[in-house]
Amino acid sequence: MKLHFEYRASFGRWLALGRLTHPAQEFLLPQALARFRQEFPHVQLRIREAVFPDTLQMLREGLADIALGAHPQIKKSKQPEFLVERLYYNRLVVTGRVGHPRAGAQSLSELLDCDWLLHGPEEGPGSMYAPVFKSHQLQAPVPSVISQSFIATLTLLEGSDALSLLPERLIRRLIVSRRLIMLPVRELTPRLDVSMIVRANQPLTPVAQKLLQILRRTSPSDADLPEMVEA
Repeated sequence: MKLHFEYRASFGRWLALGRLTHPAQEFLLPQALARFRQEFPHVQLRIREAVFPDTLQMLREGLADIALGAHPQIKKSKQPEFLVERLYYNRLVVTGRVGHPRAGAQSLSELLDCDWLLHGPEEGPGSMYAPVFKSHQLQAPVPSVISQSFIATLTLLEGSDALSLLPERLIRRLIVSRRLIMLPVRELTPRLDVSMIVRANQPLTPVAQKLLQILRRTSPSDADLPEMVEA
């Protein structure tokens, strides 16, 4: 008789980071889960999508054992509720459709009158939108759409002249498939840590610990993302 194990895992876009984080699903999860399945072919993984801070609530309620993605800094306390382990970093870039009328823009100041789409809630991945502009003494445009769905975000960008700030690692993949472009703005944008989060007061099972080890080994190197120098 074969034993069947069930292990709950959640991988969120907060990137985000992140939101979603979604970049983690694009190039980290397929490789990591393939390795995991080789070692634990009878363990069932349940993957739930969510954005920060909903992912933290899922951990609290026991609906997830691990959360993976980019996220704003979690406030530290004397008795931490969560343990956070950084895997690699990502970076936000200005993104639009192929053939966008402002495709050659080299400064955020040239894009203030454009239609902007905010990906992720303002207390999660969207929290970095306004600071990107304010750090360069610019007033952030009011986004016409706030999307918590990465599929909806990509669809809206591909079918309109809207712009958005999205993770560079993902956009570089979409550039190859000619789905979206990265505008060559010279202003630096913030780096995002992509991390694993678990509950501090709930030890992980040996199987869950093994998944963490596989995620560590599979995560890309920071050197894979070229450094940006402000012109």
